[in-house]
Amino acid sequence: MIVKKLKVTVERQVEIHGGIDKISTARYSYYVLLMLSTIITACGLLANSTAVVIGAMLVAPLMGPVFGIALGLSQLRRGAKKIFPLLYIVTQGGSRW
Repeated sequence: MIVKKLKVTVERQVEIHGGIDKISTARYSYYVLLMLSTIITACGLLANSTAVVIGAMLVAPLMGPVFGIALGLSQLRRGAKKIFPLLYIVTQGGSRW
């Protein structure tokens, strides 16, 4: 199988990085959605309702930080190198349970 390299212009790279930086930065709306998701989750747990807990997962703003971590790891930025020990601990800790 032949895999072609994707050719991305420098302008598009800057646009992508700017968009990911924008959604991965903690802002007021991020904290509001996180608190709302926490409240919905607590209500769902108290009511023993799986559907409400799943709904809270949909409200949670988690994809922005995930994209930010992925971009940092793919670019091997200085801050991303600090996360490698944490990723090792999390993956190894999860595999031992």
